[in-house]
Amino acid sequence: MINDMFKILKIYTFIIWQVVAIATEDDFNVEKVKNTYLELKDKRFLLLPHKGNFLLPISYNHKARENSSRSVLLNEFPERGRYNKELETEFQISFSINIFSDILGSDYDFYLGYTHHSWWQVYNKNWSRPFRETNYNPEFFFRKVYSVKGDSNSIQLVLNDMGYQHQSNGQIQELSRSWDRIYIRQIYSWKRLLFTLNLWHRMSDDIDDNPDIQRYLGYGELSIDYRFKKAMAGIRIIPGDRYAGAELSYSYPLQDNIRFFTKAFYGYGNSLIDYNNKNRRLGIGFILTDPRTLDYSK
Repeated sequence: MINDMFKILKIYTFIIWQVVAIATEDDFNVEKVKNTYLELKDKRFLLLPHKGNFLLPISYNHKARENSSRSVLLNEFPERGRYNKELETEFQISFSINIFSDILGSDYDFYLGYTHHSWWQVYNKNWSRPFRETNYNPEFFFRKVYSVKGDSNSIQLVLNDMGYQHQSNGQIQELSRSWDRIYIRQIYSWKRLLFTLNLWHRMSDDIDDNPDIQRYLGYGELSIDYRFKKAMAGIRIIPGDRYAGAELSYSYPLQDNIRFFTKAFYGYGNSLIDYNNKNRRLGIGFILTDPRTLDYSK
C-alpha cells in the first residue's frame, strides 16, 4: 500500500511542480500574513478563515464503495443503477470566531470554530442527487499568535492552538461515524514554507461506532505548504497506526479573493464514512483566498 501511495504522489508532484515552476518567485513575508490576520481578528465576531473554503465541482473517486446499509434500496430499485457514483461534487465551509481576547490577562484568545465538509452526488440524477457524506466538525480552542520576523532564516513558531473538537457524520446506526479529541495545533514558518502540525488524543466514548479509527488516522497529521509569488502547493500527511493517507494540493489566483484549486488524495482517512476505505481522488475547482494566499505585492 505504501509503495502504491508513493508512486501516485510522485506522478502528481511532478505534474504540479511543472505547473508552479512557471511562477516568478519573490520573498514570502510571513510577517505580512500575520499582520493581516491580526487586523481581521480584532474585528469582534467576524467570521475568520479557518481550514479553507472551497468548491470542487469535479471530484472523481476511483472505485467508490457502496455501503452495505443501503443494499435494501439497491435491491429494491436496481434500474436506478449505482447509489454512489465515482463522479461527484465536494465542498467545504470552514470558519472561526474570536469570542474573547487576552483570556485572564494572557496572550491567548478564545475561539469557536466550525468546519462543514460534504461530498454531493450531484450528477446522480437517478437517486435524486443525494449527499453521500457530510462531516460536521465543531470545536473550541485557545490561540496565541507569536511575533515573527519576515526576513528570518530560522524556523519560527507562528501560532499555537489548544482545544477540543467533535467530528461526526450525523448518521444513525451502521452509517454513524464520530469521535471526540483534545488537540494541539501549531504553525511554523521557514522561508517559503509553512508547517502545520496537529497532534491529538482521542477521548473515550461508551458507544463507539469506529473503535479502530486510530489505525487509520493515528494521533495527528502534518501539512506543508510552499508559497510562490502567487501560487501555493502543499502536501498533507495522515500517518495512522497501521495505514496512511496523503493529499497534494495546488492553488493559483484567478481574480481577487478566488483561486483555482486542485487536490489529489490517496490512501485512508479522506472522510469519516471512508476512513477505513482506500480512496484515490482527484478534484478540480475553486478556493477562497485567505491571509496566507493574499497577493502582498499589490
